[in-house]
Amino acid sequence: MAGAKLTLYYDNISYYSQRAILALAEKGIDCDTKIVSVADMAFVDPWFIKLNPAGQIPIVTHGDKVITETPRILEYLDQAFPDANRLHPDDADERKRVMYFRDFADSITVRSIMARVCTTSSPRSRLREFSSGTNRDDC
Repeated sequence: MAGAKLTLYYDNISYYSQRAILALAEKGIDCDTKIVSVADMAFVDPWFIKLNPAGQIPIVTHGDKVITETPRILEYLDQAFPDANRLHPDDADERKRVMYFRDFADSITVRSIMARVCTTSSPRSRLREFSSGTNRDDC
């Protein structure tokens, strides 16, 4: 799909969007971006539902293709851009290890992440502690 522009539809607060953003950065792929605000419920707007009837972010479009769901996006990026850094190794044993950790990451729900963050005195102070490097042992 040479010459076709890649577009990522995402929201910064979305864990799944962050995974797609990291994959694009790792592969060094330049793309257009469009924010789909979860706070404003833009994922139920008719224009967005037309792209993804499930109303989920992120989405990648590449020419006529619409790729939904983060694991499929990551696989697509490796297939469509094989010369860029590989997200999935060619070696079967290494690929199996990557897929294990990817499946593990897919099994973690946002609700469980937020429950952990919110069980402290203040979510904001907890995030501040985590990002500063203190109190990482109990995460």
